[in-house]
Amino acid sequence: MTTRRELFKTTAVAALAAQAARPQSTQKLQGRELFVDNHWIDKLTNATLRLGTPLDGGTAIKFDKPWEGAFSGYSTILRIGDRYRLYYRGIPKSGADGRMEEVTCYAESNDGVHFTRPDFNVFLKEQPPFSHNFSPFIDVRPGVPESERWKAIAGTARSGLVPFVSPDGLKWRKLREEPIVTIKNSSARFDSQNLAFWSAGEQRYVMYMRSFRELPDKRRIRWVSRSTSEDFLTWTHPVEMEFVRADGRPARAPLHQPDQPLLPRTAHLYRYRRAVPARPPGPHPRRSQSDQRRPRLL
Repeated sequence: MTTRRELFKTTAVAALAAQAARPQSTQKLQGRELFVDNHWIDKLTNATLRLGTPLDGGTAIKFDKPWEGAFSGYSTILRIGDRYRLYYRGIPKSGADGRMEEVTCYAESNDGVHFTRPDFNVFLKEQPPFSHNFSPFIDVRPGVPESERWKAIAGTARSGLVPFVSPDGLKWRKLREEPIVTIKNSSARFDSQNLAFWSAGEQRYVMYMRSFRELPDKRRIRWVSRSTSEDFLTWTHPVEMEFVRADGRPARAPLHQPDQPLLPRTAHLYRYRRAVPARPPGPHPRRSQSDQRRPRLL
């Protein structure tokens, strides 16, 4: 099955973790910083800030198994020593979120570019709705039992987000049957990929989830909310995120879903990437949705 190709223009946003906006004079550098705007720059002489241009590096993996197909997605790549493991939802046909046919799959790579799979690469099936958006991470919090080193969250608005744990990232069990976050009295809906991780900078678990924001005219648009926890089981009430432009004006564009927020080699910076569909003029090329594209690293 093919679909109209979408080119995505990506905007990166970095924020100081767990800090409200404060005057620049009261903030201090905390190691590695991103120069995404003029926040840390006093002046520029014979220099400009310029966004890098992502390059299409070709196909990393084809979702061509019978249980995969055009509607596979919600990919997560985790590094395990000198290897990479890719997790994703497999489903060949469109339909309701959280149905029985959805499965959770994996593939592995030595270089993060070329991925291979065993003949049967499904490790979670017939457990709706959790294969709809199963989202794992490696818990780096000191003192975590090895049997719970791998963690994941999964679920929809009906089930709430349920916690999973694993000793190896392949054999999973529910940490408990009850959800750790629900939609009760909040705008959270979970109908996308929801992310959790241990924040060394905040010394707590942080979760970003799909929600919907109500506008003054009563229209609702996709948004992202945040919650935190000290033990991965008890979470704060989800709070809608606020985003501002470089000039301080609020960002009004819909925020579709959270993306991997951890910035490598820093403990105090997160990132948020917002994908905006952008089509070039003229005829639109078509490609199969079942191809997961990869960036070319220069």
